[in-house]
Amino acid sequence: MSAVYVLDACAMLAVLSKEPGSDKVTQIYKKAASGEVELIMNF
Repeated sequence: MSAVYVLDACAMLAVLSKEPGSDKVTQIYKKAASGEVELIMNF
């Protein structure tokens, strides 16, 4: 069973604004794109 992450719109805005912690969110996006984890987005 893979990890499941739930992120809200603030996570995406942090990445777009290059705020502190955005590197962690980017890693989660990349893992979700490769199928390593499940990502649920709440907007």
